[in-house]
Amino acid sequence: MQKSHVLKRILITLLTLTIVTGFVHFQASALKPRPPKHTKITEANNAFGFSLYKRLLQNPKNRSKNLFFSPHSIHTALAMSLEGARGKTGKEMNQILGFAGNKQARQNFRYFLWALAARGKTSTSKFHTANRLWGQKGKAFLKSYLQNLKSNYSSSVHRLDFKTKASTATKRINAWVAKKTNNRIKKLISGVLPSDTRMVLTNAVYFKDSWEIKFKKKNTRPRKFYLNRKKHIKVPTMRVKENFKYSSNSEAQILEMPYSSSYSMVVLLPKQGKLSQLEANLTNKKLKHWLSRSYKTKLTVYLPKFKTKSGMLLKSVLSQMGMPTAFGNKADFSGIDGTKGTNGLRISEIIHKSFVKVDEEGAEAAAATAIYKRAGRAVSPTFRANRPFVYLIRDTYTGAIVFMGRMVNPKG
Repeated sequence: MQKSHVLKRILITLLTLTIVTGFVHFQASALKPRPPKHTKITEANNAFGFSLYKRLLQNPKNRSKNLFFSPHSIHTALAMSLEGARGKTGKEMNQILGFAGNKQARQNFRYFLWALAARGKTSTSKFHTANRLWGQKGKAFLKSYLQNLKSNYSSSVHRLDFKTKASTATKRINAWVAKKTNNRIKKLISGVLPSDTRMVLTNAVYFKDSWEIKFKKKNTRPRKFYLNRKKHIKVPTMRVKENFKYSSNSEAQILEMPYSSSYSMVVLLPKQGKLSQLEANLTNKKLKHWLSRSYKTKLTVYLPKFKTKSGMLLKSVLSQMGMPTAFGNKADFSGIDGTKGTNGLRISEIIHKSFVKVDEEGAEAAAATAIYKRAGRAVSPTFRANRPFVYLIRDTYTGAIVFMGRMVNPKG
């Protein structure tokens, strides 16, 4: 390959961690967010999450597995890249990220991030989200782009030498990710970054919180979990009887369990054998409708303890979703460094890793994403999650889904 045709690369890393307690690195300052300012960001974030969820399940290998990821982490990292995308590249990314026809919505990201951080921080909870741009030493970036990241994403620039010290640079980024996720994601980037990497964008999210209504350990015991109609396993299952928000319909039972902060876990429990049908029809609009019809009632809740780790490469998936240009020779990220064409930046891969743990104390989750560029009310007294289900961790103030997943086998 001729040197003039070697494309510089950008790596965007997205990290997500959820834990029943959390802390925040985003500076709240004196901003006072108003719901209208981050409503469009929330809608875009959630719609993207459901679209990605469905696309991931089109891979036959994922259909029989547990799944967990952070729409918020991936969406935020991609939005930081979108700020420098131009032409067809920008048009495609705007479309799948939910900003098509309303590009000004991205300018409210700072209010959105502020709201998530401020509402998720209490004496017993921690929510932390951090963004950072890692740039090649000596590499020039447009001042307007750097200022945009600083103002709207609270992202600073840290210089590394990918050309001659790629191993050291990779270790430095992985160490930052580990620190921001309380060591739940220790090695976001496996191997060593290519020497022609010019920029890495990272987003890390960590959340840890305790249940508002706690499960007592003495009530946890091995109970049946049905993998399908014919096969079951015994798993440690928690039990509590208390008032929770609940609703049901022909597709699922919907349970919302609050944490000590403004966050909550929503569990969507379909009938046995109907998980795929529920997943295929899930949308943000439908979720909002179901939650709006929920009401508080006394329930006996059975929920398995579980822990899940997940890792995925998203280049192929996002290309299929509608943004292939960003990964090819015609990518245009000239809004980042002023260059395009064969010497311009393109995304070579998007790496996302996540972790979640749910037990009697609460929940813990983490995720990280990296993108690198080269150059009617029916009352039920029992909610028994003894079969595969979908679950979400969301901020009840903004409505944003921070984490989402499916649990088909608590033993992994």
